[in-house]
Amino acid sequence: MMLLYEPLLGCVQKVSKSRNIPAKAINSFGRIYQDRLCRGRTKEKLVSTALKSVCMIADFVEPPYVDGVVNTVKGWADGVAGAGWRVTVFSSTTGRVREYCDTTSVVYQYSLSRQKRFQLTPSYYMKFGNQVARRVSGEDFDILHLHSLKGLSSVPFLLRIQRKFKKPKVVSCYSDRDLGVFGLRNQCFSAFTVPTRGLKDRLVRRGVRSDRIHIIPPCLDLQRFRSYDKSHARKMLGLPETGRYLGFAGHLKVGRGILDLLRAHASLKQKFPDLRLVLASSGYGDSMLISELKKILVCRDDIQELGQLTDPALFYNAVDAYVLPTRSSKFVLPIPLTIIEAMACGTPVVCSDASSSPVIKDRENGFVFESRNVQSLVDCIGMLLREPWLTDECVGRAGRVVKENYSKSIIVNRIVEMYENELRR
Repeated sequence: MMLLYEPLLGCVQKVSKSRNIPAKAINSFGRIYQDRLCRGRTKEKLVSTALKSVCMIADFVEPPYVDGVVNTVKGWADGVAGAGWRVTVFSSTTGRVREYCDTTSVVYQYSLSRQKRFQLTPSYYMKFGNQVARRVSGEDFDILHLHSLKGLSSVPFLLRIQRKFKKPKVVSCYSDRDLGVFGLRNQCFSAFTVPTRGLKDRLVRRGVRSDRIHIIPPCLDLQRFRSYDKSHARKMLGLPETGRYLGFAGHLKVGRGILDLLRAHASLKQKFPDLRLVLASSGYGDSMLISELKKILVCRDDIQELGQLTDPALFYNAVDAYVLPTRSSKFVLPIPLTIIEAMACGTPVVCSDASSSPVIKDRENGFVFESRNVQSLVDCIGMLLREPWLTDECVGRAGRVVKENYSKSIIVNRIVEMYENELRR
């Protein structure tokens, strides 16, 4: 019946013009007809147009965004909101921001924390968990989606969420550290997301049914992360336009292999005198390493520290190679976001076998060296610099890998499909 309304009104309007019937009378007809539809006097039931809603919960999703999990949450939230959902992100904050919204469709709400990032205690998780439980019980969300819980996997929190929120609950596990109290979590959550098949297999061994686990990696906005003029990028970052640059971006932790990169750079300078090193860090990390780096930067004019990046795409386009020399897999996500960002920008990637995961295949779409082996890193970077034809082939294949597997449209479709399936259960 609703489908007949507009054609019927159009016919009435044509007749009214031929017989000089006042427009006011026609408008009155339209209002009366719609009113009868809305009162249920027709056999057809009106379909509700209310937006479906999801609440995403994670630690420190606040600007500036500084790590893989945080940027993944933000990318997913923006994408799901763009697909027509009402998205709320509930997070803790260090106090730099209380209410923040950088899009018109995603609402960010914060709980003030006295704890510093990466220095979290059981008392922090207890307080934040209580606020999360009160928050989700106070609003009518259709889906609850928790990201990288770690300390929030405590038994009291899970029991309280299970009691207060009866609708579908999804949890995203980004590494082995997120598995937590899994026997109880298996009962509390209806679906799980993981970035890689290896992590899915480990969940299955813990007793989770395979059909409840969805492999959903991070997503990228390919309009933002793309290749453009290198000299322009260097000019915007205040870097000299001549010379060749190696780049590193991430937290300043010993396990990230930054000292290995510094030693490799010093060795490569003998064969490549114009080679420079650019570091972009969040400012978080090991205090002793940060102090040592400050001393090194005073003595070396071929190493530059940019601090926190406001536009990572500029950084990737400015360097000739992005290097991730992680010494152990526990210091990096299964799919490091910086790797696929660099690949999307057309920058060749050099990474250790501890951080390459399933993304980088040696000499196919990037270069892989043996972790904790400085000479292996030197040889890998040397090959990249000496053989531009091989580098260009790797960059071309890397761009196709990102477009086919990590573009925002593809990943958001998977997330929305998962949400829809959970609501239909």
